[in-house]
Amino acid sequence: MVRNGGDIMAEQVAAEDEKPAPKLFGIGVPALGWALAEAGRIPYVALISISVFIPYFATQVVGDPVQGQAYVALIGTISGLLAGFTAPLLGATLDALGPRKPWLALGTGLMAILLFSLWWAIPGGLGLSVAALVVIIAVVKVLYSYTEVLHNSLMPLQTDRKTVHRVSSFGSAVGSLSGVLVMTFALWAFSLPARPGLDWAWVPNEPLFGLDVSKFENARIAGPLAGAMIFLAVLPLLWLANDAPKVHAKFSAAVADSARYLVSLPTRLKGNREGAIFLFFRMIYADGATALVMFGGVYAAGVMGWGGIQLLILGILRMFAGAWGAMFAGWLDEKLGCKRAVQLQLVGMVVLVLAMIGTSPTRMLFFWTYDGPAVGDDALFSSPPEWLFLGIAIAIAFLSLALSSSSRSFLSRISPPGETGAYFGLYALAGSATSWLAPMVVGLATGIFQSQQAGIVPIVAFLVIGLMGLSLISSRIDGEEPEGDGDRPA
Repeated sequence: MVRNGGDIMAEQVAAEDEKPAPKLFGIGVPALGWALAEAGRIPYVALISISVFIPYFATQVVGDPVQGQAYVALIGTISGLLAGFTAPLLGATLDALGPRKPWLALGTGLMAILLFSLWWAIPGGLGLSVAALVVIIAVVKVLYSYTEVLHNSLMPLQTDRKTVHRVSSFGSAVGSLSGVLVMTFALWAFSLPARPGLDWAWVPNEPLFGLDVSKFENARIAGPLAGAMIFLAVLPLLWLANDAPKVHAKFSAAVADSARYLVSLPTRLKGNREGAIFLFFRMIYADGATALVMFGGVYAAGVMGWGGIQLLILGILRMFAGAWGAMFAGWLDEKLGCKRAVQLQLVGMVVLVLAMIGTSPTRMLFFWTYDGPAVGDDALFSSPPEWLFLGIAIAIAFLSLALSSSSRSFLSRISPPGETGAYFGLYALAGSATSWLAPMVVGLATGIFQSQQAGIVPIVAFLVIGLMGLSLISSRIDGEEPEGDGDRPA
C-alpha cells in the first residue's frame, strides 16, 4: 500500500513539533531554506514574463505588438494545457513517492538550461525561429508549474499551521526584493549604458561583459540571467529545507495509487465544502492574475510605447511594491482574516485593471484626454498618462503579491489536518489545470478586436468571478480548524 503525502507530512510535522528549532528572521531554518528559493522564482517571472524578455520577444522578435500579444497568448495556452493535463497526475505521483527535493532539482536544472538557450532569440530569423521560441518558452512555463507544485507542497513541512502565513509572506517578500536587486543590476549594467546621450557618472559607459546593443544582447541576456538565478536560489532549499520521507513504493504503484486518488477527489472534496469552493474559485481568479502578469509588460510596451529601460524601471518598482505587498498581506491576514484579505485585494485589483485599460498616451481613466507632448527627451516618464499608468502598474503589483501570499495562507487554514500537503498540491495543480483559459481568451479578444486593451478586458471577468465565489465561503472558517479526518486512502 502506498502511503500518501498527507500522512507523511502529518507525521513529520508532529515529530518536528516535539523539539524547538533555531530561528532566523522569526522563522525556522528549514522555512528559511524554503523561502530563499523564491529569490530565483520571482526574478524569473520579472525578467522573462514582465519586464524584459517577453516584451522584447513580442515587439522585436515578432515585430508587431498586437501579433506579439497573440503569440504570448498562444504560449500561455500551450503551457497551460500541457500543465493542466500532466501536472495533476505527476504531482500526485510524486506526492505518493515521498521526497520532492530530487524532482525539484531536476525540474529547476532543466529550466535553467532552456532559459540559457533564449540567448539565441535574435530578430530577423538570425537565431532561433519564432516557432522554436514559442515551444521553449512554453516548456519553461510547464516546468515552472511542475516545480511550483513541488515547492508549495514542501511549505507545510517547514512550519506549523499557526505560523505558515509568516513563511508564505516572507518567501514572497524575499523573492520580490531579489527581483529588485536583479533588475536594478540589469538596468545599471545593460540598459542605461545603451541609452544615447546619457552622461551619468555612476553608469558604465558601455554595457558590461561587452554586450552589443545593436544585436539586442542587453535584452537577450535576460534568459541566462534568469536561468542562473533560479538554479542558484534552489540550492539553499536543497540544503536546509525538510523533505518528505522516502516511501518504499514502485513508481508504477505510485502512479496507480495517485490515479485512484485523483478520481476520488470530487467525492472527497464534498466532505470539505469550504475547501472545495476556495480551490475552484481561486483557480479562476489566479488564472486572471497570472494572465495579468504574463501580458503586463507586453501591454506596457505596445500601448504606452515603452522600451527596455522604461520596462526595467517598471519591473523594479513592481518588485519593490510586491515585497511590501507580501508583508502587508501578513499583517492584513492577522487583522481581518485571510478570506476578507483576499476579497479586499481582489476588489482593488479589479478597480486597478479597469483603470489601466482606460489609460493610454492620449487618455487617462477613460474620461480625460491628453494632447500634450508624449515623451520628453530629458525624462523617461514625462507625461501625465505615463505617470498615471506607472502608478497603476505599481499598485497592481502590490496587490498581486499580497493576493498570492494571502491565498496560500487561507488554504493552510482551510485544509483538514493531516491533508495540508495534499491540499497544497491541489492548490498548485488546480491553478495549472485551467491556466490556459485566460491566455486563450485574451488571445481571442486581442485577435478579434485587434486591440491590446480589448484583450485585457476578460481578465477583469476572471477576477470578478473569483471574488463573487469567495462570498460562498463562511467567514467563521477563517482561523478555525476545518473538518476532515486527515486520511487519504491508498
